[in-house]
Amino acid sequence: TDAPSNPAAAGTHDHNLTDGATQHTNLISGVLRGTWGVEPAYGSTAFSTIPTSYTIKKGVPPQNGSTAVTSTYVTREYQVCLKCHSDYGFDDANPPALGYYAGGTPSGTNGVTHYTNQAMEFQAPVDHMGGDTALGSGASTGATISGYQYYRWHWSGGQWFANNTFNSILGGVCDTSTSNANCSCQWCSGAPIDHPQGSWYNNVPFLQTSCGTADINTFANTGVPGDPNSPWDGSLWDGLTPPVGNVQPNPPPYSALLCTLTIDNTINNHRSWHPVMDQTGRDVVTRQMDADNFLPPFNAAIGTQTMYCSDCHGSETEMQTVEPTGGEDGNPWGPHGSDNDFLLKGMWANESFRQDNNDLCFKCHDYAAYMQGYAFGPPPPLSGFRKSSNDYFAMCSLNYSERNLHTGHSQRLGGLRCNWCHTAVPHGWKNKALLVNLNDVGPEVGLPEGTAVEQPYSNGPYYKDAMLKIFNFATSGNWTAADCGGIDWMNPNCSAPP
Repeated sequence: TDAPSNPAAAGTHDHNLTDGATQHTNLISGVLRGTWGVEPAYGSTAFSTIPTSYTIKKGVPPQNGSTAVTSTYVTREYQVCLKCHSDYGFDDANPPALGYYAGGTPSGTNGVTHYTNQAMEFQAPVDHMGGDTALGSGASTGATISGYQYYRWHWSGGQWFANNTFNSILGGVCDTSTSNANCSCQWCSGAPIDHPQGSWYNNVPFLQTSCGTADINTFANTGVPGDPNSPWDGSLWDGLTPPVGNVQPNPPPYSALLCTLTIDNTINNHRSWHPVMDQTGRDVVTRQMDADNFLPPFNAAIGTQTMYCSDCHGSETEMQTVEPTGGEDGNPWGPHGSDNDFLLKGMWANESFRQDNNDLCFKCHDYAAYMQGYAFGPPPPLSGFRKSSNDYFAMCSLNYSERNLHTGHSQRLGGLRCNWCHTAVPHGWKNKALLVNLNDVGPEVGLPEGTAVEQPYSNGPYYKDAMLKIFNFATSGNWTAADCGGIDWMNPNCSAPP
């Protein structure tokens, strides 16, 4: 608390670092000092697990007193917010519903029906700071994903010849052309296939296996739910029987190659969060990015800076800033009211995040580093989401793939929506960089850890038209197409996202 004889110029924080500060912080503003709040304690680092207890913070801080988070009085804005927006203020199993009071955000907005436990979401475990692998995030350790390659067989010269016609899910990531110790393939047919065509046949176990009913129903075009793009009608071909009269059948027969990929979603992965409770420890070197991907003041001291709940929640602000309109004597800081749902300072809606630089995320993130498309000419800012080298054709012909795959995808698709690849409520998450992973949906939506679902996937509050399937979490600056399913999967599935 400031001495009455030498008061601060204002009761709110200096957001623009003009007072000599080198980084933005989450230290409580003067007008809130003396109020009460809570500090959560945790027994697990896994997302979806709630705090084990809360310590009440109350009392008036002494003049020039400690600002340590361990102080007995409130020192952080989030401590005030969490006394209501956590299971300290409500039963986690029965949180308050949206829209239960006049003027509130209607239930079902963007798939959100109830308040979320923000003490759970914002947890910032010390061993998950930085960019290294950190266990215990809630990501699964041993998920398995299966897919098929389909072969159309042609009878000629007294023998069958195969043409690969279709890749399902794993093409280019796990099939006969990849050397991946976590990938295994076998024929799914009525009899062993012993065929002289092509040496690659000899690399596949010729096991006498049959596709089960569940496989046919999943991957055949006649199954339920089935794959309407599959050429396979679900019938099994033994690979040995010559066609009647030695004439090519019409329609031609098909067989399938079943490939299974084992994925460890914890490698190069860790929890992530906006730094409301504590720093991330992920500086520009760790992130392999330009600092100016963030707007001031958040481009300073990346990795050690922190922020307020009220940096995102409050009245509508101008483009590229979270500072209230009118400055110090203009609209007030804090979540007193907003024309936007969820008391947000910018739009967060299904219609936004395509090409609008006034949306919520671009109050802090630079539009030019994420959404702006770059043809050929001046390159985009450097992003950690990029390849390690320029490989134009291997990255779906995306521009500047060695510098920025956000802008490359935006150029290709005519804009982006953040929630295609990132959790829709980005307070904090179980994966690095707030990335969704449809190969590992779990307890956050009431499913077993490691459940794979199809895209687009919506299940509020965390999934809204999610598209991303991650087969390997890469380190920053080293992403490839195979990490996200491969080109064979992305081209048909991501050409017209919702």
